[in-house]
Amino acid sequence: MATLDELIGSWTLSLRAANRAPRTVAQYVDESLVQFRRWMAEHEPDLAPAATTRQHVEAYLAEIASTRSASAAQTRCKALRLFFAWAPEEGEVPANPMANVCRRP
Repeated sequence: MATLDELIGSWTLSLRAANRAPRTVAQYVDESLVQFRRWMAEHEPDLAPAATTRQHVEAYLAEIASTRSASAAQTRCKALRLFFAWAPEEGEVPANPMANVCRRP
């Protein structure tokens, strides 16, 4: 089972292969996913990426929303939504914990 660090590296490669702009890669990876990894290490240090739940993601996003700008919170949400859509396709997580998170009504 891959660690979140390993998945971040693989997803970064995937973003670059898709010709995402360097700034987009930095926002998604360095400013969003790496921060999520740090948050998870603080709050759930022994949790494997495959065991990440909607509650973990929502708790992280709630903290971001209360400490950062609305734009930053939206970027973090978009990055996590894309990452957790990619991870099941790669067979790294059984289900997308971002399903129905950050969706506008």
